[in-house]
Amino acid sequence: MTFLHYAIVFFIVLIFTGILRFLQLQNQIWVELYLFVFAPLAGLSLLCLFLVFIQMKAAVFLEIGRFLLIYSTLGILLGYCWQSIIKRY
Repeated sequence: MTFLHYAIVFFIVLIFTGILRFLQLQNQIWVELYLFVFAPLAGLSLLCLFLVFIQMKAAVFLEIGRFLLIYSTLGILLGYCWQSIIKRY
């Protein structure tokens, strides 16, 4: 993947986590919605990377696991950033 692909994914996750945070505040939901979306993705990415570690379809699972790990980590970090920004104001 090129830098442009990563930049597009970053902006999509940024917008998606902002929408999740807005919906959470609008509906007065006490749980953090971004954790329920991105934490299972982080678990799935770790499972894919574990399958790479035991040499089970390593070429396929490496690409999937790496992309999901980046996507889920960005989602959790950006969701936390949205939470911190909105709580200040």
